[in-house]
Amino acid sequence: YMEYGIGLQLPIYILLTKHMDFKNTKFAGIYLQKVMPDIEKVGDKISREDKLKLEGYSNASKDITEKFDITCSSSSVIKGLRVTNAGNFDSRSKVLTDDQFEELSKLADSKIDECIDNILDTKFDISPIQKQGDQGITACKYCNFKDICYRKNKDIKYIKKNNDGGDSND
Repeated sequence: YMEYGIGLQLPIYILLTKHMDFKNTKFAGIYLQKVMPDIEKVGDKISREDKLKLEGYSNASKDITEKFDITCSSSSVIKGLRVTNAGNFDSRSKVLTDDQFEELSKLADSKIDECIDNILDTKFDISPIQKQGDQGITACKYCNFKDICYRKNKDIKYIKKNNDGGDSND
């Protein structure tokens, strides 16, 4: 959803590190961790460890990822990260190449520039986004001006994930 300006927190962190004076930076991954997850019982065992796993993207280079998570073959730290018997990451593992990390950095940079340009041009369109499966529009839920907003149903952008993992706009 990043092309719509949603979920840019981690790509902005990548961008910020690119602007620091670190030489030859390689990212082991970018992750979020739920601080207070709902703990549910699985049989007699509480799945607290599973709920506290990091969620995000790891580096597609196993050598780099192993420096961050020595258990990456069947990670006890990162959600969904697994290595096949052949020694490659499982196809369902969320991994990115160094070039893809760079693309995320550039996307974050362009979204920040777009936001600055919109502010300077006093462009504050009413165009909330509703993701597939969401109930209601999250941005409107927290908006202080929702009671006096002139939003109409035609202003809503409905977006959903497409089959290759990207997003599409209905």
